[in-house]
Amino acid sequence: MTLMKRKEKKSRKLRGSRTCGYGRERQHRKKGRRGGFGKAGGHKHKWSFYVKYDPEYFGRGARGFKRPAVVSKKPTAINIGDIEENLSDLIAKGLVKNVDGKILLSRELLGNVKIIGRGKVTHVYHVKGLEISRIAREKIVQAGGVIEE
Repeated sequence: MTLMKRKEKKSRKLRGSRTCGYGRERQHRKKGRRGGFGKAGGHKHKWSFYVKYDPEYFGRGARGFKRPAVVSKKPTAINIGDIEENLSDLIAKGLVKNVDGKILLSRELLGNVKIIGRGKVTHVYHVKGLEISRIAREKIVQAGGVIEE
């Protein structure tokens, strides 16, 4: 059986230099050199290793950035038919106003709301500053309503 010649050990090359190129004795000997057993120090002194070679290890990585819920609130969807059915209650609560025969739906009154198009439209609406679906827009305009962006 033939053995391949290996590169000579560093200690053979630096024989007689006492520390073999590792500075003080304590920098290469003993247990403090390794920085802990196994994956110890992954959140501290070995962090750059994980960032470079295994970025997904701690559940981070190429997943993008998630905006905080406070900043990115999705609008609540309300059907135009539900507004029609509960119109008297909404006016009583002050969420909707009746102005000159037109019913005012605005962001100031309703909040962050999107109007979607299920249901029939019998009243004339004035929609101001709310998100609105294509079908709801068509129904409101057909009934004689006005939509302001």
